[in-house]
Amino acid sequence: MPMIYRLLIIVANFALSSSFQNQHSLSFLPATSRIQGTAVETPEDTINNAKGVLVRVNPIKRLQVTIPASPISITSADIDSHIKANPVLDYELKNVVNFVTLGGVQPGNVAVCDWTSVHLEGGTGFAQNQNMKGVAKNGHEIDVNFEQPEPWATFARKLVGSGQMQTTTFEASFPDTYPVERMKNVRARFTVNVKKIMEKVPIEKRDISEADLRKEVEGFLEGKAMEKQNVLVDLAVREEIMERYVVDLDAKKATESVSWAKFGKVSGAQFQWQLVLETICKQQETELGRKVEVKDLYQILRDKAEITFM
Repeated sequence: MPMIYRLLIIVANFALSSSFQNQHSLSFLPATSRIQGTAVETPEDTINNAKGVLVRVNPIKRLQVTIPASPISITSADIDSHIKANPVLDYELKNVVNFVTLGGVQPGNVAVCDWTSVHLEGGTGFAQNQNMKGVAKNGHEIDVNFEQPEPWATFARKLVGSGQMQTTTFEASFPDTYPVERMKNVRARFTVNVKKIMEKVPIEKRDISEADLRKEVEGFLEGKAMEKQNVLVDLAVREEIMERYVVDLDAKKATESVSWAKFGKVSGAQFQWQLVLETICKQQETELGRKVEVKDLYQILRDKAEITFM
C-alpha cells in the first residue's frame, strides 16, 4: 500500500477516535445518564463556567431519593438516656496547670484517660490473656472518687499520684451487678495513660425545669439525628442529579481545566460534581432572585427532595 494511503488511514482513525471520545465524555456517569442526555435537544440551562468547561444541567424542580435509614424518631427513653449520661452539673472542668507541685492526680480531680485492657477471667465472649475488643477507651473521664461503683472506684484509687502523660497498669473487676451483661464478673488488666488532669470549679447550677430540659434535649437529639440523615440525603441527591439531570459535562476538559492538579478517580468525580453544583447555583439564583453559594445549595436541594426510607 502506498505511503500516502497509510497516512490518510491513520489521520482518519485519529479523527474518529477524537469524535468518539467527545461524544462519550460523560464516562464518570452511569449509562442511563448519557442516554437521557442525548434525548434532550434543547436543555433549558447552559453554563460555560469560568473554568472553560461546558456544563448543562436541566432545571431541578423535585428530587426523589431513597436512603438506607428510618425516619427520625426521638423517644422518651432516648431523652432519659441522654439526661442520665449528661446530668446538669454545678461545676465545670479546668486543666490543673500545677499538677507536678500538687503531686499528680488527686481525689476530687477528673483524669482524662486512654486505656487498653487484657482479659483475665469471667464474662462472656472474651479470650483469656487477649486484648478485650470494644473495651479500649480514648479520652474517657474518670471521676477520682473512691465512693463510686466498681470498677471505677479501683480506677480512682490506682490513678491517685499519676502525672500527666504517665501510664499505670493495674487489675480491676466488674461486679455481677454491672449493667453490661458480657462484662459481669470480668477481671482484667488495664493499662491507663493519663492525658489530662482536670479540676472541678464550682459554677452556679443551671436553673431549668424538667419539662424544659426534656424539650431542649429532644431538640438536641433531633439535630444530631438530622446531621446524620443529611449525609445520606446529600449522597442520594448527588447520585440522582448526576444520573437524571446532567445533560452534558466534558469530563476530560473538566480535569484538564486545572492543569496543576493530579486527579484520581474519586477526586476527579468530586471536581466534576463541584462544577455541576456551580451550574445549579446559577439556576437557583435565577429562580430565587438572590445570590446562592454552593454552601447554601445543599439545603436547597434537600428541601426539593422527597425521601423514601428503607
